Amino acid sequence: MIKTDSKAMKNIKFLLILILILCQSHFSFAQWSYIGLAHAGQTTNLTIYNDTIYASTYDGVYKKHVLSIDTNWVPCGMQGNHVVQTLVRDLQNFVCVVEIGLTKTTQIYKSSNGGSTFNLMNTDTSNYNNYQYLNAVAHPEGNYDTLYFLNHQLKTFDGGITWDTIANYDNFSNRFIKVNPVNHNQLIIGGETWILSGFLQASPDQGNNWSIPSMIGYFSGDNCVHDMVIDNNNLWTTAGEGVICRTIDGGNNWTQLLNVWNWPQQWGIYMWDIEVSPADNNKMYVTGSISGGGSRVPLFYSQNNGATWDTLSTAANFSQSFIRCLAVKNIPSGDKVFLGGTGVYVYQNNFSSTGINGLNKITSIAVFPNPFSITTTLQLSQVLNRGTLTIYNMHGQAVKRIDNLIGQTVIFNRGNLASGLYFVQLSQDNKIIASDKILIKD
Repeated sequence: MIKTDSKAMKNIKFLLILILILCQSHFSFAQWSYIGLAHAGQTTNLTIYNDTIYASTYDGVYKKHVLSIDTNWVPCGMQGNHVVQTLVRDLQNFVCVVEIGLTKTTQIYKSSNGGSTFNLMNTDTSNYNNYQYLNAVAHPEGNYDTLYFLNHQLKTFDGGITWDTIANYDNFSNRFIKVNPVNHNQLIIGGETWILSGFLQASPDQGNNWSIPSMIGYFSGDNCVHDMVIDNNNLWTTAGEGVICRTIDGGNNWTQLLNVWNWPQQWGIYMWDIEVSPADNNKMYVTGSISGGGSRVPLFYSQNNGATWDTLSTAANFSQSFIRCLAVKNIPSGDKVFLGGTGVYVYQNNFSSTGINGLNKITSIAVFPNPFSITTTLQLSQVLNRGTLTIYNMHGQAVKRIDNLIGQTVIFNRGNLASGLYFVQLSQDNKIIASDKILIKD
């Protein structure tokens, strides 16, 4: 009988893990999954809070864990109603914009018990708008007391105790309202004019006064501005009916990043939603509906801030599928991109070389010793204030979490974690600020 040297076997195991780390740094993998919800009719909005994704549908609000790839969803309120959009303040407090029957008008509801019951937040009935499945309500990031409701022309700064009017904007065929993350006093409304051209309106003072940018170079034919993202440099990138465009001067002059009418793939895609990776603003995603419906789920992807685009798609589970909305969750291995419409799909975009060691993290992290057996130290370049440390295994499952971290040094004890490779992720104010790999050995 041949005896195996246990120390040698451990060394081999350690070597294999190191090889795996190197492979993860140089190769990427991706996959699609259908995760259900077609029974609820159209999904019109997706939002993510921590590790839960919430879907607003024609049959109320549903939720599931972001790592789940089965087709099971948990109902969490307003079943039997078309919920246009849901804001999730925390696990208990929701705000929903809800269509009244089939009238294309809405009312505003809130829940303070996780969706068990809802009450009217305001008795107002909105203006008529046929495009309800986009962003009907906006708020500054992290502030759920200040809310702006597009089709109601209402705003509140105290969570709905008192209300005021969003004044003086042109009520064209509006698609979305946004709060500029760089300047929270600035509101932006986008949509389509009565002559079928894309337009924006911008307010510098929380909706009291408005101006209309020139839109030079956007696209002069039948077009629209359906959605927008704004980065930390105040660059505005929009998705229109058939173009992805960018402006550096607040909407007066535009550069076309992608024009699907000139696109060699000849996708007749009607673009609805644009999102960026929470870990890397260079990674952008755009989706929409293939003209006339279709049997594919379409996704445009750029990993260089819109300079070039790749076309990604998967076979839909239904012959006539419409995709309306996007949401992106960053996990240690990359991005999970959720696409909602006729059911919900998820695209797993693994890019461990930038996903776990991203280019745009807010802070740097040093881990020592690494590998370790019992305890290691995480040293940060910035001070944590009620931060959270989450440990993920190689399957993307959260296996340990430490909350309310304060300071620049975190002492981590492996506890009952088995030896192997793990990902550490530090977050604060619901944002990922640092991530790295750790290797535990016996």
